[in-house]
Amino acid sequence: MRSMQVVPMVALLAATAMAAPAHAAVSRDPSREDLQQLLLDTQDLPEATGKTWRAGALVTTGPTGPAGTTESSGCAALDNAVLAQNTGLTDSGVQAFYAESGDFLEQTVVYDPAASEHLRELSGAIMQCPAMKFSDGPAVTLKPFDLGPAVAGFRSFVGDQSQSAVLLAQHGDHIVEFVMSDGGYTDAQLQSLLRAAFAQIDHPN
Repeated sequence: MRSMQVVPMVALLAATAMAAPAHAAVSRDPSREDLQQLLLDTQDLPEATGKTWRAGALVTTGPTGPAGTTESSGCAALDNAVLAQNTGLTDSGVQAFYAESGDFLEQTVVYDPAASEHLRELSGAIMQCPAMKFSDGPAVTLKPFDLGPAVAGFRSFVGDQSQSAVLLAQHGDHIVEFVMSDGGYTDAQLQSLLRAAFAQIDHPN
């Protein structure tokens, strides 16, 4: 993100009036294409994750929220949370990344003027849902993250093995969403990943 001059009041008011329409045009809500400019790329990920990634397709059709499906999880509070499907919100679509190890990582950026409210709703829903069960896999137990009030999410376990992680965080009027295979990431690594995502929102590449 001069030298002083005396400006007549009439000229100052005229300049302000001329600038107003341009400002109004700039302050529109971001489009999906705008939000796609805020996504991370393969160069942003190795420092936080310790892995090298290749980018997959950007998916903009079907469910683009972290739930990834419209099928019931067996937990109504979680299924109905706004951020589970990004219901009524504009998002970037899902950018997938793949590592040679077989790990995956998916990122979505959402524009949400009610981000704080929706994140609290999701956090509450996660606390009400100790487990989920979908038709295409085993039941998983959820262990919520404790990474601060502006972060929600969980690790999903089959038995004592963490299989995947869902991580959402607020940054101003934006929500950053990650869904990833859990390669034993520490809380510090996840916080580093969020810092990289926030930096990209503030200063797009």
